[in-house]
Amino acid sequence: MDRVVHPKTLQSTLKLVYTCLKAALMALVLKAALMDLVDLVLKA
Repeated sequence: MDRVVHPKTLQSTLKLVYTCLKAALMALVLKAALMDLVDLVLKA
């Protein structure tokens, strides 16, 4: 069995991981912004 990871496969995998991380980060930022908004509304 060929266990060597091809550079192309590695690159696409890294790209996928990077995309997932970016999406998670965006979700966290949006969640934080939403929490701030809720705080402002509740304090008003």
